[in-house]
Amino acid sequence: LIGPVSPTNGDDWRGLLIDGFEQEPYVFTSYNPSHYQELLDKYGFNRKHVFLAFHFNLNEIPLSVIQERIDRVKARHGFDIRHVEFKQLKKCVNDIFTIMNTSMPVEWSYLVPPEESELMREARNLKNFTFPKFVQIAYKEDRPIGFAAVIPDYNLILKRLRGRLSPLGLTIFLLGRRKIKRGRAFLLFVIPEYQGKGVSRAILYELFRAAKEMNYTEAEGSSIDAENKKMVLEAFGAGGKIYRKFALYEMEL
Repeated sequence: LIGPVSPTNGDDWRGLLIDGFEQEPYVFTSYNPSHYQELLDKYGFNRKHVFLAFHFNLNEIPLSVIQERIDRVKARHGFDIRHVEFKQLKKCVNDIFTIMNTSMPVEWSYLVPPEESELMREARNLKNFTFPKFVQIAYKEDRPIGFAAVIPDYNLILKRLRGRLSPLGLTIFLLGRRKIKRGRAFLLFVIPEYQGKGVSRAILYELFRAAKEMNYTEAEGSSIDAENKKMVLEAFGAGGKIYRKFALYEMEL
């Protein structure tokens, strides 16, 4: 047994929250009472993986200064970053599918690469709730080498609706979405040969720049396996600070 995990949805609700209970959860992230980890320990579960959530204060990140570094990294390794075009959704999904299947280590037993048809279905849903500049793909010439996406933190609105999407609730939702000022960066993948070369940092930079244009003030990057040292260093390099931790537990039967 291994969990809690959402194998068909990647980063959604992955892991038990073990640190950072004072923070309100971002959209599609887990939240639970702190004593749950004690219960799992007593039942005989072992902690298998730890995942990190990074907080980014967009007002404190000097994007103009970072721009010069990002330009040097892009020139050195010969890649560029492009945001998706919803009119070319099929091609974008195909590129993302290629990146995910190339990037996922075989030891990541908690995450199963989706079928391309499943990814297309998720993308069609996602495009109704995010913006083209909130999905960025890195290319080496025409070869896709990395991507990441941001979704506005709809939790800020959904909790006001208390689970009821009445006509009034729908109006609150549609009006409230324009007032959201924070988002969650998720599904950050870079193919192995370009990991540790600043690709993920460059992608995050483009996402944060797009968020700043929409007056966003903060973001969460989650979740990153604590053993994924390259991605952890990239998150620190992009100005992130660890502020929440999640864990997967395992029991052999």
